[in-house]
Amino acid sequence: MTHAHFQPVGGAAGDMTLASLVAAGAPLGEITTSLKRLNVPFELSAESTEVNGVGALRISVGSPEEHAHRNFAAIRALVEGAELPERAASRSIETFRRLAVAEGSVHGVEPEEVTFHEVGAVDSIVDVVGSCLALDLLDVSSVTCGPLPMGTGVVRAAHGPLPIPGPATLEVLKGSKVRWTEEPRETTTPTGAALMGAFTGGLFTDAAPPMTLLSIGYGAGRARLQNAPNLLRAVIGELEGPAEGLDLLEANVDDATGEILASATEKLLAAGALDAWLEPIIMKRGRG
Repeated sequence: MTHAHFQPVGGAAGDMTLASLVAAGAPLGEITTSLKRLNVPFELSAESTEVNGVGALRISVGSPEEHAHRNFAAIRALVEGAELPERAASRSIETFRRLAVAEGSVHGVEPEEVTFHEVGAVDSIVDVVGSCLALDLLDVSSVTCGPLPMGTGVVRAAHGPLPIPGPATLEVLKGSKVRWTEEPRETTTPTGAALMGAFTGGLFTDAAPPMTLLSIGYGAGRARLQNAPNLLRAVIGELEGPAEGLDLLEANVDDATGEILASATEKLLAAGALDAWLEPIIMKRGRG
């Protein structure tokens, strides 16, 4: 079973995540072809660069300027209508769900009412869905990630200047381990935090499982950091142990709506389940 371990040396962002996976072997051409099914205008390119003597990849997304903002439902419809691989679609939707919950908490509204600004832009959509497609093309079934680094200071956003870490970033990372630094800039973006949260279930650890290394990729950020190379490293490997060993988890769920059950299925797939399904049953006293 293929595993990915992310090391956020300098930080984590959507473009850095995609770049690290492409550098680790995910085919950019196939990613671009699948992204075109979203029916949003974009141009995706990658360039080789060097950060502190380490060869890395930097991803750029170009798109026409937009004035309309998307909500979670609109982005979910884009993803569901694109006929993407199931695992990639589930991871993408779970990433945006985490962002919607975080933004809703910050602004005091329900997640469904959140209107995304930066996160709803085409480049962010391409970064998120592209990263999830890259994981799928590498056949990654499970993911771990080290604690994400938090910078300090002030960053300009659509709503005006905000403290670093951004409020949405901290909301996304509630319940997760983080690493505080003195870096005077945003090192982990809301998108980067949500991607890693969706990939790992929000459990961050430096301890990667035993595995045979297959490939390594470095995704470069755009800023020059004072205290660390601005890199996100993706390490792809084959987990040790018998390939035929699988765990089957089963549960009877009572008194839950179809929407809740569908969301639970998406979260299971996004967290690395090989498959997840629902079956109607009749329990005692006619409960179903």
